[in-house]
Amino acid sequence: YTTEGNKHYHQFVDACLGNAETSAPFSYASRLTETILLGVIAGRFPNKTLHWDNEKAKFSEAEANEFLDSPYRKF
Repeated sequence: YTTEGNKHYHQFVDACLGNAETSAPFSYASRLTETILLGVIAGRFPNKTLHWDNEKAKFSEAEANEFLDSPYRKF
């Protein structure tokens, strides 16, 4: 393992080891990822307005909630 260069996976490993912070901390990256993934779900319902409840982390529309979870695979 070398930290030569500023590669994102080096930042991640260093942050996990407690040696540094990443340039995109989880508090920022998690919200960005959530927004993008909610947009992907919304794209499955063209011409329909979806209502997101941030407190419950669910849509008001049951059919959209089906895309929030997927069953775990059994190995």
